[in-house]
Amino acid sequence: MTLEEMLKNELADSLTLVSKHADLKRQVRAVESTEAPDAFPFLEMDSIVLTMAMVFKDDPKGLCEFIKGLNKRPCAAIAIKIGRFLDEIDEEVIQTADELGFPVFIIPSTETLGRVYHRLLALLWNVRNKEILEMQQIKRKLYRLFLSGATLRRMLNTISTTLQRHAAVLDLLGGGYLRKWDCN
Repeated sequence: MTLEEMLKNELADSLTLVSKHADLKRQVRAVESTEAPDAFPFLEMDSIVLTMAMVFKDDPKGLCEFIKGLNKRPCAAIAIKIGRFLDEIDEEVIQTADELGFPVFIIPSTETLGRVYHRLLALLWNVRNKEILEMQQIKRKLYRLFLSGATLRRMLNTISTTLQRHAAVLDLLGGGYLRKWDCN
């Protein structure tokens, strides 16, 4: 799911985008939470990182460097809870994020990191569950075709049409493909 898609969902209502030139086409595949300024190797790629920015309380340049590191990883975005250690996001931080196209969100002081974390995870899991259900439906459809004696051509056409992608049967032992059919 992209950040743009995520923001359309009510589960992400508590996030406020503060970077003006944010790339909202970034993929979100995980939600992480950290207060460690050197956490980059431990963060999932394409994650939205939740933080209170405790170690950056009086260090906007450090937060800028942290954002550069997240962008390099690459992470999808950062969401900073304000009201505890930071009352606002320094303009230098927003400018750095804008130069990178890196999305910076504010979590209001009325929210807890835990609630935001759980809502975003629920949103991602709902998307993943939907994908799994769709895959199971496709598998059942193909299984029924196979049991009814459908030809290989018909099965490939069904796959192509259902997935809206080209389909091919590969002969892994013979070193090539047997047949290829395009979507109708």
